[in-house]
Amino acid sequence: MKAPLMWLSDFVDIDIEPAELADKLTMAGLEIGKVETGEWGEVLDADITSNRGDCLCMLGLAREISALLDKDISVPLTEAPDGEDKGWAKVEVHDYDLCSRYAARVIDGIRIEPSPEWIQNRLIAAGMRSINNIVDAANYVMLELGQPLHSFDYTELNGNRIVVRRAEPGERMVSIDGVERELDPQMLVIADAEQPVAIAGVMGGADSEVSEHTATILLEAAIFKPGSVRRTSKHLGLPTEASYRFERGVDPDGIRRALDRVTALILEMIPDAAVRDTVDLYPQPIQPQSISLRIDKVNSLLGSDLSPSTMSALLRRLHFNVTEHEEKLEVIVPSYRRDVSIEVDLIEEIARLYGYNSFENTLPGRLCQPGGKNREQKYEDLVRDILTGCSLDETVCYSLTDRSFSDRLLLSPQDDLCRAVKIKNPLTEDLAVMRTTLADGLLSVIKRNLSVKENDIAIFELGRIFLARQENDLPEEKSMVGIAARGSFWENRWNVPSEAVEVDFYQLKWIVEKLLAACGIEDASFTVGAAPWLHPGRSAEVRIGDRKLGYLGEVHPRTVAAYDISGPVYLAELDFDLLVAAGRLERLYSSVPRFPAVERDMALLVSEEVASAEITGIIRETAGALLEKVAFFDLYHGKQLPEGMKSLAYSIYYRSPERTLTDEEVNAIQERITLALEERLSAQLRS
Repeated sequence: MKAPLMWLSDFVDIDIEPAELADKLTMAGLEIGKVETGEWGEVLDADITSNRGDCLCMLGLAREISALLDKDISVPLTEAPDGEDKGWAKVEVHDYDLCSRYAARVIDGIRIEPSPEWIQNRLIAAGMRSINNIVDAANYVMLELGQPLHSFDYTELNGNRIVVRRAEPGERMVSIDGVERELDPQMLVIADAEQPVAIAGVMGGADSEVSEHTATILLEAAIFKPGSVRRTSKHLGLPTEASYRFERGVDPDGIRRALDRVTALILEMIPDAAVRDTVDLYPQPIQPQSISLRIDKVNSLLGSDLSPSTMSALLRRLHFNVTEHEEKLEVIVPSYRRDVSIEVDLIEEIARLYGYNSFENTLPGRLCQPGGKNREQKYEDLVRDILTGCSLDETVCYSLTDRSFSDRLLLSPQDDLCRAVKIKNPLTEDLAVMRTTLADGLLSVIKRNLSVKENDIAIFELGRIFLARQENDLPEEKSMVGIAARGSFWENRWNVPSEAVEVDFYQLKWIVEKLLAACGIEDASFTVGAAPWLHPGRSAEVRIGDRKLGYLGEVHPRTVAAYDISGPVYLAELDFDLLVAAGRLERLYSSVPRFPAVERDMALLVSEEVASAEITGIIRETAGALLEKVAFFDLYHGKQLPEGMKSLAYSIYYRSPERTLTDEEVNAIQERITLALEERLSAQLRS
């Protein structure tokens, strides 16, 4: 915004050089880009931030200057008649939520002619062109007081009526620039009895604009909702000087002052003109805002030692109404300062007016200590360390996917994982919903790697999934760990058979077991179960007690085909949140055993349906405190075994921390274990 010093001097006595004034304003938060010198003297080119709409006029800048220089400010208090012929200005406001105040004044006896030279000079110096006396008067007051105004040709208003309403669907209007604009119901318009005559806060209409034949005008001064004006201006691609100010907020208490000021200018230029009628609709006046400002809070935040009287004086220079109390100040905010609403806003006002350079340079009172990681962050580091140590590479997949992911993963419509959060405005259809599992992203990564001839893939991801709740509720978020592998972990060497390096179910299970052990989880079990996208006979469910931790196994052939992947793929997904809740980071140590362990091997003939976990569970339960560990070491199927049977072999280790165990003690325990297995699983001991 361009602000001529000759105009600012009408409000405040400026007795310093323009360059020094520009520096003071800049340091106070109102950046002055440059000081121009022209035909009408020096002009400040101010870059006003969006929160300081009050400074988009000469009066607003003059207030800042008066506060910085600690000088009085002179505000023109113009009076104008309201008119005695009531009924000329017929105004209806249908949408007070978008127009909180609307004032109109009818002036008769108008002659359209050039405005006085002094008005033209000031408008040109401020960067605007002169049109005619009526338009120039409105623009002059807008630049002077910050209130946009508009003049209608009164005789062109159907029914001599103004109706402030939302536009109707499909409604059109030709604006002053000659362009036909299509309106929508979210836009506010100023209409007469039949049609729109202006786009509220943006631009007037061509049919009702002031022309050389105009004899009677209706002046408009209003308060329009900033968000509504911003949306309308952006939608129509129509930024104007008026919309620029309405978008940033104008002073609701400045309406009558601006209307009286422009009326006085018009009557000064056209002495024969007469005010016929004035209407001011303001059903819910905005109440002054009061803020409590704590004295100690100001000094604590600024690192200062300002007295309450100093704070009060600084705020009063900015035209705040201040009442001092023992430990706080009660501050009434002026109606034009829409950017001040909370305590810290007042503290900022004190700081910038006191001068940032005026505060003493001090060092922090205490040294900053680095914060430690919380439990979840420690587990994240641990998971990454373990999985990278198992030769896996970390990947980060999109949290968005396409709607058909459920078909590829063979999910039924009733499955909880189909509760996907839908994106209202997706960038593409491939990113239309939030993911509900990490499996889709991991399989997509494998597909992309195979497309560039990368056949050996071992990856993991630590990320979140999102499950939709009720409408308008935030989704349920869960952290998960996903693992996917295909091909081989290690290079195929001449002395290592190829089948020894290919990924299989047991290598994936070994990785999961290693991860669980590192997290301090000792009671995990692997039971029959699978996710829909896993092979039903080559997968398992991972549980901690009675809680489901996740799954692992070979991906179902139909899912592999859906992702256009060749060869078997092995996948695991674990609930990271449960891993953190059930895990133990602290490590328990015991002394080196003084007494030897006793080892016994046991081979059992059991039905094919019996899981190894059931057997080890019974062994641990029956053996008691002397059991050190159970290690499964062999699975055998062969013609020597009855149909539907298999042989499982275990090494069982016993140890006492106090003495050497005898054969008799160990044999007795072995006998109890054999009997328990026979009774509960019909297991037979093989010789």
